[in-house]
Amino acid sequence: MLAYWALLIQLPIYIAQKDMAGGLQWEQTTKGIIFFWWAIVQNLVPIFAGGFADRYGRKNFLLVSIVLASVGFLVMGHTQSFTYFLIGTLILAFGLGLFKPALLGALANTMNERNSSLGWGIYFMFLNTATLLAAPISKLLKEQSFYYIFLFSTIVFLLSLIIVFFINKKQVQSQSENLLPFQILKNIYKNLLKPGIILLLVAVSGFFIIYIQFYETLPNFIFDWVDSTQIVSLLNLPKAFTMATDRGTMLSYEWYYIFNSIIIITLVVIISTLTSRFSKIFSIILGLAAASIGIVFFGLFNIGYITLIGVAFYTIGEIIINPKFSELLSSLAKPEEKSIYMSFINISMAIAFAFGSLFGSYIFQNTAEKSNVALSYIQDNHQEFKDVKQGEAMQKLSEIKGINTKELTEYLWREEKPYIFWLLFIIIGVFSICLLYYLQKKAFFS
Repeated sequence: MLAYWALLIQLPIYIAQKDMAGGLQWEQTTKGIIFFWWAIVQNLVPIFAGGFADRYGRKNFLLVSIVLASVGFLVMGHTQSFTYFLIGTLILAFGLGLFKPALLGALANTMNERNSSLGWGIYFMFLNTATLLAAPISKLLKEQSFYYIFLFSTIVFLLSLIIVFFINKKQVQSQSENLLPFQILKNIYKNLLKPGIILLLVAVSGFFIIYIQFYETLPNFIFDWVDSTQIVSLLNLPKAFTMATDRGTMLSYEWYYIFNSIIIITLVVIISTLTSRFSKIFSIILGLAAASIGIVFFGLFNIGYITLIGVAFYTIGEIIINPKFSELLSSLAKPEEKSIYMSFINISMAIAFAFGSLFGSYIFQNTAEKSNVALSYIQDNHQEFKDVKQGEAMQKLSEIKGINTKELTEYLWREEKPYIFWLLFIIIGVFSICLLYYLQKKAFFS
């Protein structure tokens, strides 16, 4: 994860930032094509790879995936050709797609009912530690050369080979050893169609839809609407913590996410231990409730410290759901089918990415993006200025109203209600809770 996030944090800048020396300086549409195919390959491959990892050996799959991903990093770092860069991206995505179910399957077989809550919690803690460390490391490397980021990611990923060699190659069970490829695929779908599995994946995809909005949409929402000047003033924060806006000096949006990672690293083991006392489904329900409450705070209010409270609630939900979902799927699988069930996580993620990324961004643009809200207000109420462009809308409306940008932002918040955008995701959270409660009442899962 350290290698992955160190690259991912900087890759949008490297590909498409026009004024960034050392970058490719391609078009944003080109960047979109690259990320689209990356997401498709990395999220579809694990769905099918899990069964083959169980059949041919998780250790073998990990070795192949690490080599492929390392080749992908190197190809991307050594070319300025779109074709070869895309090929490198697809190699990386394919390698990472093989890596995840094999790794999770291997981890699942090291745990039992007694220690699984703590085990998955520790795994989740290490993931977020890597995410927290990736930002400063990648920034330091970028200041030297973007190439060093690709080189760093390659080296870190190759170092994983050392750990893989300590994994026991022998499968826990050998019932799948003689299966042919079409029989493996049949086995995947047979498990997928077991009672309640599809409904479980749909229910948990509700959380992943919220997850996508937290990481992809909330930064824009914070930048547009949240007023954190009180936090900056009260704590007398230095420049490293702040960002300058036309509404004053605000807490920089990155720090909301650093706050998220710090909470996860600090509390994940404690919360995982506490939730081990409850059923897995009930724990996931609690997590969805916490995440939904988080949306209420950071989505329906535009005050900095309330946004931080919302981030804290959401983070508690994330701490509960991510490891507990892995634990639940692991508990449902036979030892020789662990990787198959771990790959089912990607089905929930695929549903979430399709709905959350596409529809979420479309709805946000049309209901909550501040410049677009201002433009719509002008077109509805001041026809004489209907030719104003979106990028000029806030400034023009400020002149029309005779108020500064900070006051105008508060006015639009009250009158146009951009926070309504988040109601959709609160409803999705509540729907997922109800569906999980139904599954628990029907005793599909414990």
